[in-house]
Amino acid sequence: MSSTIEAVAVDRRRERVVAEMLRSERDFLVADSPAAVAYLTDVDIRPFSGVGTAVILSADGTVTLLVADTDLHSVQDSGFRGTVKAWRSGPGSRAERERLVRDASCKPSSGSLSRGAVEMRSAGSYRHVLSDTRPRSLLTDADSIIEAASRVRDDDELRRLRQAANLADIGYTATVDRLHPELRVLEIVRNVDRSLRSAGGSGWWSPLEDDAGLTVDSSYPHASVAVLLGRRRESGVLDRREPLPFAIYPLSECYAGAAGTTVVLSEPDAGLRSRASLLTDALRAVIDAAKPGATGAELQSAFRSAVGGRVPDDVAAQSVGYGLGTGVSRPFLSAGSRDVLQEGSVVSVRASLPGDGSAPVAYQTTVLITPEGNDVLNVVPLRMIELY
Repeated sequence: MSSTIEAVAVDRRRERVVAEMLRSERDFLVADSPAAVAYLTDVDIRPFSGVGTAVILSADGTVTLLVADTDLHSVQDSGFRGTVKAWRSGPGSRAERERLVRDASCKPSSGSLSRGAVEMRSAGSYRHVLSDTRPRSLLTDADSIIEAASRVRDDDELRRLRQAANLADIGYTATVDRLHPELRVLEIVRNVDRSLRSAGGSGWWSPLEDDAGLTVDSSYPHASVAVLLGRRRESGVLDRREPLPFAIYPLSECYAGAAGTTVVLSEPDAGLRSRASLLTDALRAVIDAAKPGATGAELQSAFRSAVGGRVPDDVAAQSVGYGLGTGVSRPFLSAGSRDVLQEGSVVSVRASLPGDGSAPVAYQTTVLITPEGNDVLNVVPLRMIELY
């Protein structure tokens, strides 16, 4: 029964994307970022071994997943319903992969060039492959089409996002409950991963997949469900004299959760306490401003007003978050952003305040926009955790 419900849910998401494609007069759409592929297929490609996995959605609703032959078993395990085409790994794989993309973007009836949309922001974008075979006027940006279709989350997406937020809370608690100065960095990650998988978690995502996610410097390990922030050189061990900011990035049925805080392993000095308290107040001001009709710029302005005069201008001007779905999405919470929050929008609110030559204080939480204002999905506190 659950697989049937999930199939209907992804069908509805694709229908919304197709409606936007028709509105933009596009015959096909090519997406290759992990977030977009998951949105259109319910397949998480982050663990895949092959480079270049992509999904092609036609205006008639037909969906084709292009993968390396080494990843066919993962697609089968995912329960994906649609056409799967694989290229052979090894010499010549890139040329074969690009041929598959070109073939899938032609009109089957005539072979004539069709009007398409391709992701422009993704690192592995196929825009160069398709632009070699057609005038630029026939290609547009797929990001805006997917963003328009996914701006407001449906009930199934909200269910998954709530589950992901709960998993982030579990990972947060697993980190705090087991943290001590002698713990190795990889042990932190293993503890969190073990706790989340036993609770039904299904992997990890990374804000670094999108430029809008680069709101806090992060360090080792990137490709992990638990990420340590602000560590300039990764030694693999903890320093009880340094604050330890961390964030948890679990997936629940391809949807992203996020939560983060800062731990201290020795008594903090007055300056660190002051920064931690200031950041708590500033993010609460952002959350208070999060309501239907507010813009991303207004939320960033609430942060700036809360910290104004007490931190450098570039710190006060930092982005304070982004939308959450199958990864980073709109609305972006940054200066100049005209993205408007709507009922059903889900945003991850996060920010940091740097120290003098030490790691920053950083917090992160997830907020659902409701008719009355908002609902904070994470139950863990926005404050510094003292363990000594």
